[in-house]
Amino acid sequence: MASYNRRMRVAVLTESGRAEIPRGQVEQSETVALLGYNTGNVAFQQVVAHHLTEPLAYRSWRHDPAEVAREFDVIVIPEASVMASGKDFGWKAHFLQSCPLPAVVLGLGFQDGHGGADPEVPNGTRRYLALLSERATSLSVRGERSADLVNRLGITNVVIGGCPSIFWSRSPLLGAQIGTALEELGDVARPAACAGPDKRMLRRTNRRLFDWVSEKSGSWIVQSGRGLAAAMSGSQYVPERRRLSVLARRRFSQRANPLFFTSGREWIEHLRSVDLSVSPRIHGAILATQAAVPSICVVHDGRTRELAATCRLPTVTPQQVESSSDISELARSTPFDSGAFDEARRSLARQYSSLLRASGLSPVDWLVHIGEEHSPA
Repeated sequence: MASYNRRMRVAVLTESGRAEIPRGQVEQSETVALLGYNTGNVAFQQVVAHHLTEPLAYRSWRHDPAEVAREFDVIVIPEASVMASGKDFGWKAHFLQSCPLPAVVLGLGFQDGHGGADPEVPNGTRRYLALLSERATSLSVRGERSADLVNRLGITNVVIGGCPSIFWSRSPLLGAQIGTALEELGDVARPAACAGPDKRMLRRTNRRLFDWVSEKSGSWIVQSGRGLAAAMSGSQYVPERRRLSVLARRRFSQRANPLFFTSGREWIEHLRSVDLSVSPRIHGAILATQAAVPSICVVHDGRTRELAATCRLPTVTPQQVESSSDISELARSTPFDSGAFDEARRSLARQYSSLLRASGLSPVDWLVHIGEEHSPA
């Protein structure tokens, strides 16, 4: 514990090893790979830099692990859906074996198996999780199902912490702000949708969202899949639609130019220009809330359902989107409990700050402040 008397040197481990990836700095295919084929990763990887007072640097999982061990005192790992069938993260275990530093693990979750079943976690991933458990005070997971899955692998030092991405905004009463915005909303004038993934079950949902956004000249933000590749190349992308004429396809693409973001900060700043977000992507939904914009998550699998529940985000099913006559009706019929949202965020902030302190790190004052009791103005 004596080493905690000085400022710890912190490395954040990500796929890219960079705080941000400026547009045009690398080729399109490399950018997609650096983002883990999902721009939502920037939501929770970049925000960690705002939560600590210690000197912090980003390093890639492909960096020399021995060098990381020499240069730093602790590694922070913003994780994602590592518990997944067929995805073996044994290579991360190999990195940790050569980098024997204490670890802080944030946002660890799962991906559904076939038909929504629990994933069959490969042996390499099990080794990785076991090493994380040994190196970390506690593993911070996204929700109750993730905690249960980790427990069943014999790992018990687990806390439910949601995702660091819910702490871009410094407001302790963010839910109250969103509630006020909803009360003043009326008809939706400028919507946003964060599109993807390219799942068969979401094709009709994505088409409906695209129609709503294009009709109102809103923001069509792509996060993964074919839409992301199209946006990065400057091409137009229209969700698959049967019997859509060339003229109609051109009209839709002109009204909803696809956007993508490699910076969480810029993503949030853009969302401040819209008045409602509806997204099948959980981190697209979370970032809208961080802009104090009413946001609805279209839950379509266990991982989106779990994190939305942990953060108390408003949710709808794909069928509810498809059966709604327009986006304003969907907004009016989807309840949002601003008090429950703020209480959940307050509890998660306390958990997050405690975990950082137990790991020998110092959370910033405003993060600690969110975890304290507050009265509405």
